[in-house]
Amino acid sequence: MMEHPLLEQLRREWPLETWRRHRTLVAVSGGADSVALLRGLVELGGTSEQLHLAHFDHRIRGEQSTEDASFVSDLSDRLEIPIDVESASLPASNESDARSQRYDFLVRSAYRNGCGYVATAHHRDDRIETTLHNIFRGSGLAGAATPRRYRPLDEDLVLVRPLLGCSRAEITDFLHQLAQPHQTDTSNWDTKYRRNYLRHQVLPELRNVYPNVDDSIHRFSELAEEAVELLHDLAAEYLERVAAADGRPAAGELSLVFPTLRCLPERWPVVQAAIAISWDEKKWPLQSMTRKHWSRLRSLLDSTAPTQEGNAVTLPGDVRAELVKEWLVLTREISK
Repeated sequence: MMEHPLLEQLRREWPLETWRRHRTLVAVSGGADSVALLRGLVELGGTSEQLHLAHFDHRIRGEQSTEDASFVSDLSDRLEIPIDVESASLPASNESDARSQRYDFLVRSAYRNGCGYVATAHHRDDRIETTLHNIFRGSGLAGAATPRRYRPLDEDLVLVRPLLGCSRAEITDFLHQLAQPHQTDTSNWDTKYRRNYLRHQVLPELRNVYPNVDDSIHRFSELAEEAVELLHDLAAEYLERVAAADGRPAAGELSLVFPTLRCLPERWPVVQAAIAISWDEKKWPLQSMTRKHWSRLRSLLDSTAPTQEGNAVTLPGDVRAELVKEWLVLTREISK
């Protein structure tokens, strides 16, 4: 086939020389996006030596889930790319739990098969919808910057999203040119889900009024990503200073320790990013932290604005934040 815009995007965002010497786990649900990512990587020369597939059955769509797993397994056989398939022991109770189950499986599968990368098929339209969703729910700059092209998934794993510059229309056209079928998740049309509501109702209305709204939102998200990356660099430098600070209490497996802003002055956005990085490394429920929770932490760290509750607050995930002299100690209590 002629060089397609999707292949051009893959070459530009994730050049073959970047990953050809490292095995990549490709997350394939059976939908158009992930099938296009897989076929694109194969078109660029990916073989069974460089690629391994992974499919997770959430067991939340009954027979459709079984058909998806069968479809991906057949595709694996046809392309001669090995695959791991796993089913959830119990269906997830919500979207967040489902996401955790899926990524836990991807990490285990990647390590088991010697992969250094995990590739997912998030694309341009996903980024636009996610940015709007996060802005509407009150997210900060980091929410506008998601999903990021690259991010650490585990200590020795990098999550890569090489299709973030491709539109849903380009993905569909690519599969059409290959005569490649894919599975369809009928729940994607149910507008009771907020992402679907944005996709099928809000964005079409916005496009009628603002014809370039997709380009504008996508560009804003890219600028936010650049700002967040800079903030992360500053946060990493701050964490080094925290680790070397005199009198710092020891942090345990279930605790984090940060100095008050009077003890170690720094701008709050940098401190917040540093706490978020450390929080995420502990695998605590970072997404449950709202603006109100962050404001409480800031009040504790800023001695000029004490909280009304005193010197301790309770945060999502059974995390207790308490001032101990000039130090903020975050401790997570694990339910027995």
